[in-house]
Amino acid sequence: MNRPYLMAYQTVAQTGLTTGAFSTVVLDTLGGIVHADTGDNYGGWSTGASNLYTAVVPGWYLVCGEFFTANASSGTNTVTAGLLPSTSGGRTPSTTPDYYQAAQATTTSGTGGGATLLALQYLLAGETITPQVMGSGSGYGSTYATQAGTGAGGLFASHLGAVWISE
Repeated sequence: MNRPYLMAYQTVAQTGLTTGAFSTVVLDTLGGIVHADTGDNYGGWSTGASNLYTAVVPGWYLVCGEFFTANASSGTNTVTAGLLPSTSGGRTPSTTPDYYQAAQATTTSGTGGGATLLALQYLLAGETITPQVMGSGSGYGSTYATQAGTGAGGLFASHLGAVWISE
């Protein structure tokens, strides 16, 4: 009767992520950033080490997210948004993760960099998707961090949303 959906965001920044490699974005809070909605009406989100969404019913899911990194110290740097499916419709992807926008990160104080993903993903019940981010460029050094926050600071909080569309 109700379409399964997910809304999750990050309130605690991650540090020590390896530059030039995709890392799982830890989204530690279920709910909408602005209205604090329920966030996961069918219990598909798994926090902690797995940090992934499990499809509760088969079908097409519209997935959108934004992932933000902290300021790079210098240079031209890039933030790339990714989505790691376990399988999609029973098929193993040929390349993982799926990656989407690769946007230039700034060195301006307070802005960092962010990238967006918008995907239509077919999932069977039990298949999963995991949010991924990659910071690349010499300005990050060997590691980088994400940005996080709540309230007005939530403007740069990494977040992911998914909603079941149809079979």
